[in-house]
Amino acid sequence: MKKTEIDRQLGELIKKELPVERRDPWFVKKTMNRLPEKQAPLFSRWERLAYTLSGLLLVVLWCLTAVNIISNPVLTVSALMQPVMLTIVSLILIGAVSIPYLRRN
Repeated sequence: MKKTEIDRQLGELIKKELPVERRDPWFVKKTMNRLPEKQAPLFSRWERLAYTLSGLLLVVLWCLTAVNIISNPVLTVSALMQPVMLTIVSLILIGAVSIPYLRRN
């Protein structure tokens, strides 16, 4: 793109009209102190990995429990305890994920 004489004149005019920058050494610190705090991520990488693996493990266990109950003609105490225990573990995992999120908001 070729600069014309008008472009040069506008550039000079803008440079003349700009305010002079401050040479105060404390200016940067004062400005940075007024900025809002940077938000930390809700979950770290390791926490997300742990929650993802835990969720996948729970899905697999729920599927195995459902297959076990459907395939066996007789319901046993252990077959009934598996869904109860998985429900408790699922609720604990859901609470572990949602409570930090709810506290932050």
